[in-house]
Amino acid sequence: MSMWKQFITRGGPKRTLGVVPWSGSVQRVGLDDDKLIVSEIDTFTADLTVAVVPDAGTLLRRLSLPPAKAAVTDQLVRQQVAALLPGMDARLAIAWWRNPESGEVTVAAGPRAALRAASQAPELQGADLLVPFGLALDALLAHGMKPADAPAAWAVHTPELAWLLCYAHGGLVAADSVGPGESVESVFADLIQSLEPGQRPAQLTWVGHEGSLPASQPGLTHAAAKGLGDPARWSADPAAAAATDAGSWLAAGAALVGQQTHDAEGLELDDIPEPVQGQTPSAAAPAPRRRPGRVAQGPAVSAARWAAVGVWLVGALAVWAWAVGSGGARQAAVVEELGLSASVIPKLDRGLAVGRYFETSGPSLLAVLDELGQNTKGWMLDEAIWKRDTGLTLRGNLNSADALAQMARTMSAMRTLTGVEVRRQEPQGDRKVSYTLHASPSAKFFGAFVEPKKPAEQSKSKSKKKTAASQSSEGGDKAPSENTP
Repeated sequence: MSMWKQFITRGGPKRTLGVVPWSGSVQRVGLDDDKLIVSEIDTFTADLTVAVVPDAGTLLRRLSLPPAKAAVTDQLVRQQVAALLPGMDARLAIAWWRNPESGEVTVAAGPRAALRAASQAPELQGADLLVPFGLALDALLAHGMKPADAPAAWAVHTPELAWLLCYAHGGLVAADSVGPGESVESVFADLIQSLEPGQRPAQLTWVGHEGSLPASQPGLTHAAAKGLGDPARWSADPAAAAATDAGSWLAAGAALVGQQTHDAEGLELDDIPEPVQGQTPSAAAPAPRRRPGRVAQGPAVSAARWAAVGVWLVGALAVWAWAVGSGGARQAAVVEELGLSASVIPKLDRGLAVGRYFETSGPSLLAVLDELGQNTKGWMLDEAIWKRDTGLTLRGNLNSADALAQMARTMSAMRTLTGVEVRRQEPQGDRKVSYTLHASPSAKFFGAFVEPKKPAEQSKSKSKKKTAASQSSEGGDKAPSENTP
């Protein structure tokens, strides 16, 4: 077991209960270590209860963040969301969890008002943690998934909405919610078109779908879920093997998130103050980490206000997803289609201002975190401090001085950083080394993100390195013989 996995699987509750309001009643699933409890749920006692909230308008995205303690990860997640959606901190509710197998983080960000209104259901009162539908489903479907598994896709139907989730290389690659009146098939078709050929699934599995499944088409077949025990790869009682309703899947996913509460964050739905005018999110002092799960009390939000805020935030979150997935060519095409109308010019001015900001200030924090997450697998950070004028400071512990030297070499090869130096190195117990490492932002990188290497490129890079090392070794063996008299 890796050091990373030992850290993140230690200390979580073993007996958790997932709860979801379902068709006028409550659906509950328990989890005792790795065993599902469905048939004997009335006598099941849990250490922690996780409730699932309908999440219309919520965006679900996987992030590659460096290994860190939960408080640091929570800060990094919120910094990413604040940078992508500036000025919306008070309107968004955020929840996340870190996959114990891959170490990657899945983030759900949705309209605070809508989620708070949904959380007023009597069945959700008294829960220790609140999570949105999408996050619970990701925890369930990603459980036990391996990088070598074939791409897979799931369509999960609930009374409020349907969720589409696509997985490849052991992790979430695309997700979208489908509201009433929308076609699941058309949204799914658009979703897989945004994926690379190697990420596109050959089968779409339907959960909780009433009626006949759509007819299969070339390259894609449709299948009904066989039960909870099949995708999750855990020990289950006989009732779980037949659980094909989406309520059971949501409750099981919530129970899984509950076992990761030492490395996850639920929805915080209390009101927070709006940012002061003229103050950027990065300039504001970070809020202290608060234990999630508290259901906000007070008067319910009116339906009209709920709808207005929800529609506005859905549009803003769609812009987030578009900005992440689109390149410069697509942006130029969209601008041409929009035309220079009076309503569009302010948006273009703002976009140009953001572009000039990136061009004159070096890499963004998002770019540094993206590349750091791609290159620091297996390293644990205790603290990460970013200042645009001075750079990045990391503090943590590693197994040896050699591991610290390797970390410094890896960071020196990053495109977003330069001038990497070890400022402190002290031996600790159990042969560990405590360190402080600093790096300056590169003046030659202006992008908001760093494109990860594709698996094929990584294998080619490793092959070239091995070949070069072999040639160097052979040359080193020959040199003494040529100089020996």
